Amino acid sequence: MAMTSAIVAPMCAYTLLLFGIWALLGYVRISGSVRGMISDEYLRVGQGPLPPAKIVDVHHHFSNQFEVPLLFYLGCITALATQSVDGAMVTLAWSFVALRVIHTALVLVKNDPRTRVAPYVLSTLTVWAMWANIFRHVVWTAA
Repeated sequence: MAMTSAIVAPMCAYTLLLFGIWALLGYVRISGSVRGMISDEYLRVGQGPLPPAKIVDVHHHFSNQFEVPLLFYLGCITALATQSVDGAMVTLAWSFVALRVIHTALVLVKNDPRTRVAPYVLSTLTVWAMWANIFRHVVWTAA
């Protein structure tokens, strides 16, 4: 596999994780609604009585997938566009995916902030390192 296309695999893997979280969100919202655990007002406008914590956890976790992970996707695409994909970038991308899988498991199983903070912080630092690698290729080597 060419190095440039190697960066696409972690993006696909992360997208599969996102689809799984999305499907779980649909399941907990529909089943929670059917069982009367989520009010219609909460489903319509996000207001009213809060559903049980497990349902809120899944909802918040899904929403969080559009924060730091957005910089992951953007970093991968930028690396492709600028021909900055190297072994370090691919390794960092896979590290991000692995750390986010661990983070997701911790959030969805126990959601203890003391245990989930380490993979979250490490995954964030991984994204910073990805961008530092892009800057190294694009800015520092061009000078």
